[in-house]
Amino acid sequence: MKQKLRNSLKYSTYRRLSRAKRFVLNRRGDGVHSPYAFRLISKVIRNPYPYTCFEPLARAGRERAEALRSEYGDRCIYRRRVLELVFRLVMDHRPDRVFVLAPHESLLPLYVQAISPALQMTHISRLDNPAAAHIATADFIIVEDMMEEEFVLLEQMLLAACEVGELKQVLINRSNPMLRRYSQHLRSVLRPDVAFDLLHLELWVWREAITPGRYKVYY
Repeated sequence: MKQKLRNSLKYSTYRRLSRAKRFVLNRRGDGVHSPYAFRLISKVIRNPYPYTCFEPLARAGRERAEALRSEYGDRCIYRRRVLELVFRLVMDHRPDRVFVLAPHESLLPLYVQAISPALQMTHISRLDNPAAAHIATADFIIVEDMMEEEFVLLEQMLLAACEVGELKQVLINRSNPMLRRYSQHLRSVLRPDVAFDLLHLELWVWREAITPGRYKVYY
């Protein structure tokens, strides 16, 4: 337990230092040559617009956030700032169908469903759920937490969707230690056109006629 706590504190310190470093470097410009990436960084990622639903969502999820923090730690997204960023990213891409791979107690469905009543969301906690077969039909896929033995299956499902041009956006919870390590391999296999490293999250985008790139962004 003590070792786990030390590792958690080390990573927390690393994230704060990384954010400070990116802030200093990005003051001179992000080196962004893609109009899509520039708009997403400046208008969405770094623009914490206070949507009217944020306060009610925070109140509704406060107790659950504490429970997630206690039970799952960084395996789940419980920080309000990160949840609101997920909301903004999903909302900006205007998906018709969102697929969420996360524990039953996750706060992500609460935030995703608040975007629009017309948005279709599928939330499962394991890939052995029959609904997992529809992952390729989703416009936006969010992976918050999963079992390590499911990594190969997820890779196969996403790769199959990628090969037929159906993969559009994938958002990974980089605060999750297992997913942070696994995402490096998965990114090299799926080869997204654009990747955004957001410290807590990683967003991959596949889109025609877009300037390829990988950006490390603070927010």
